[in-house]
Amino acid sequence: MWRAAGRAVAEVYEFVRSVGGTTSAEHGIGISKAPSWKIERADSLDMMRTIKKALDPNNILNPHKLMDAPDDWLTATRLRYPVKVKGAR
Repeated sequence: MWRAAGRAVAEVYEFVRSVGGTTSAEHGIGISKAPSWKIERADSLDMMRTIKKALDPNNILNPHKLMDAPDDWLTATRLRYPVKVKGAR
């Protein structure tokens, strides 16, 4: 079911982008939306990482989130509440 949920999230945001929408949320971009957001904002990621590094050189503010979030959030090991997926690496 987790794999299906992961595919559903990706499909929803792929559709949203295809109709001119954005990967956003009222309370920010969560770890499950980060991969879709990174696709949407691919042309800005290097600049955003540069700004983040300048303002937070020790990476203490939300480390491993948003721009550096894992592309496969279902098997990520740095989640606050890790999810165990059968057959995952």
